[in-house]
Amino acid sequence: MPLVSSFVLTSVTTLPLCLAQAPQAAAVANLPLQHGTRWTYQETPPALSDKPDRKPNVVVVAAEGTAWLPDGTQVTQLRTEREGSSPTFAWLAVQAGALRQLHPRDRTQRAAFDAAIPRMVWLPANLQPGARWEWTGAHDLLTDTGGATFRHEATCTTLVAETNPPAGRFLTTHVRVVSKLDGKQVATRELWFAAEVGIVRERHQDGTREWTRELQRFEPAPDDVPRLRAYVEAGLLRSEPAWTNPPAVRWHEGGAESLLVPGRIAVTEGERGSRLYYVAAGKDGIASFGVMRGDNAIAASRLAFGSDTAVPPESVPVRDIAVLLARTEADRRGMLRVHEVPLTLTPNRPQATDSHRRAAVQVQGGARDGTTRNVAVFLTLRRFTELQIATDLP
Repeated sequence: MPLVSSFVLTSVTTLPLCLAQAPQAAAVANLPLQHGTRWTYQETPPALSDKPDRKPNVVVVAAEGTAWLPDGTQVTQLRTEREGSSPTFAWLAVQAGALRQLHPRDRTQRAAFDAAIPRMVWLPANLQPGARWEWTGAHDLLTDTGGATFRHEATCTTLVAETNPPAGRFLTTHVRVVSKLDGKQVATRELWFAAEVGIVRERHQDGTREWTRELQRFEPAPDDVPRLRAYVEAGLLRSEPAWTNPPAVRWHEGGAESLLVPGRIAVTEGERGSRLYYVAAGKDGIASFGVMRGDNAIAASRLAFGSDTAVPPESVPVRDIAVLLARTEADRRGMLRVHEVPLTLTPNRPQATDSHRRAAVQVQGGARDGTTRNVAVFLTLRRFTELQIATDLP
């Protein structure tokens, strides 16, 4: 039962501990999973027959964004990058005070998780020394298991212990997870969590093989609001008429489909109107995001996916992008409690039929006047992208 060749960061969290604090329970609400947070690790893979030297390599993990499932579960998407390999993705869920990992449908694609499958429990609510918990399900680091169901038994062995990875000295909480198949132990994982940082050390053992990861550098998420505000205000100085007051900035919080565009979508509201902006994850650029113009919408997607083509990659579901655009337009118009509904609105003109990448979606929410209103997006991706928006707002 060999180790999988491409590891992912399966749990990132912090505990409310520091060098001067007394031991206390875990606080999942304080997880450092904000958009743009980055962890750089030194990873030592297991010794394999074709790679006996176990040469360490550098792995970078970044939090790409957060969305909310219909049941209220908060989901954060993590991207893992290794030199010479394509990125892989993992998803953490904060649910009922516990930290869980969602089951992946495809680790190579954004937003490709299955929320219906039971979730791995990395940290329970109100963690205390000696706490024990367990769950059943697949193993995320083992391959060739034939779809077997494992029993995972976790223990908080120490709430406060000193750990010294290359990144520095930390007080950590130590968690050990023993995975069993048919009552026999097949793998052990140990994780060390540090306050306001996350995992600083991880070790996995499978038979005679061992894999380790240690933190080299931690980069907290940048505060995008001042950067975006400065960008917008600089643009206002070059235009007429300028707003007399700085524009208000609020972030768009979409559903799971917003994870397909790894960045932040912000709405600026001022005396003269509103406009949308896009801040790409891990990049310094800020792009205008005008949903009434298809070329701007595709420019934002190009910035997000790093593609030089005129449309997002074929692997990106066009329907999910249409839902994201509809949610964003509803957000720009001040609608609340936005959710998808069956399509009833119609476009101003028929959608083009010369592309298989087209979608029509509708969302509904409460308008500023207290009524229930709808916004529909009709999106066709081709050489010249077509985007139409219909609404029953006055």
